[in-house]
Amino acid sequence: MHDRYLANITDQCFLNLTHVLKALQDILSLSQLHCKLLKSMDEETIKSPDFQVEFTRIKSNFERQSIIVFKLLSNFKNHHAASVSVGAAPYLSRLLLRMDYNGFLSELAERMEEEKTKKLLVDYHQQITSAAS
Repeated sequence: MHDRYLANITDQCFLNLTHVLKALQDILSLSQLHCKLLKSMDEETIKSPDFQVEFTRIKSNFERQSIIVFKLLSNFKNHHAASVSVGAAPYLSRLLLRMDYNGFLSELAERMEEEKTKKLLVDYHQQITSAAS
């Protein structure tokens, strides 16, 4: 009975998807780093460029990993809708709704994609310019 309960919870949290599990573990690790950084904080360290760089790095990685989880689950829902067990389907829909209830992750993902595209275009332009020289 208990084993069945644990299996259901694992399925409903989509922890049986290796990439989702890995991204969630990374998010938890980043959360621990963030807490550790904040615990070490005082008036002097907050002004330190190293503190600000580390804070920004953790924040960026957290956002990236959160988007990865959201995209993995969204893609799973879109591409495997028929294969999602009847019991798990509503959990996935609810989970995605809770993750992006105000559109924050969708907006953040879109913004990151735009930045990635701009960088690719700049790199491409530089390659063409240097090849023409």
